[in-house]
Amino acid sequence: MEESLLDSVLVRKTEFGDFDYILTFFTREKGNITVIAKNAKKSIKRFSGKLELFGISKIMLARPKKGGLPVLTEIVLEEPFEKIRTDIIKTAYSSYWAELITAWIPSMSPQKKIYRLFISLLSMINKNIISPDAGNLYFQVHFLKNIGFDPLLSQCASCGRDLDRTSKIFKFRLDKGGILCNKCSSLSDEFLSGANIKQLLWIRENGFETALKLKFSRKNIEDCSKFLSSFISYNTGREFKSEKVIKNLESNLSNGTWKIKYA
Repeated sequence: MEESLLDSVLVRKTEFGDFDYILTFFTREKGNITVIAKNAKKSIKRFSGKLELFGISKIMLARPKKGGLPVLTEIVLEEPFEKIRTDIIKTAYSSYWAELITAWIPSMSPQKKIYRLFISLLSMINKNIISPDAGNLYFQVHFLKNIGFDPLLSQCASCGRDLDRTSKIFKFRLDKGGILCNKCSSLSDEFLSGANIKQLLWIRENGFETALKLKFSRKNIEDCSKFLSSFISYNTGREFKSEKVIKNLESNLSNGTWKIKYA
């Protein structure tokens, strides 16, 4: 039995046998769905050029009578985002977002706000509206907010007291879930600047159009993203392959191998 067309982004692609692919789509209507594309490697008419990562498509699936993975029967490619796939830095950040989505969001769990967040940022980095690292910071903040697991930034994560907004340095504990007040700060040696906290809170409470008006320094973006990456890794209990790629790219950037414009 075939389902209606689903709005989707391809987030994972694995070869299966000689001719098939196992694909994971992040869909607007049903969340993550893993399917099989039978004979996709040799079916030029149905699948040629349509199964590239991060492409936005409408897909139709068939449910096999004897169980097993749904079968991809039709795909209509709407936006390939070619400038992402031909740019190693954009690809690395997009892969990180895709890993977060597949690792943290359960299968068949609709997340329409995260779907809009994902495709909006893919579009923005594809069009060079926002730099990939700034886009990554925005994605991390709003991804965590939308799944209801963002770090505590307004109150002490240990005792619950309101934070002193005049402080220039704040300590934090990943196992406590966020920032510590002055009385609890002896519990940690990890810190963020007051400017970092303000930036994270500002991004959290504003949409794209407003966020784009504020220009962030490379140092602020790096510090905030490092904190959020650590928070995400701690709470998922895993390291992400694409994040390691990003770190290697950033190391090459700092050595002058590549150049990138920061927002």
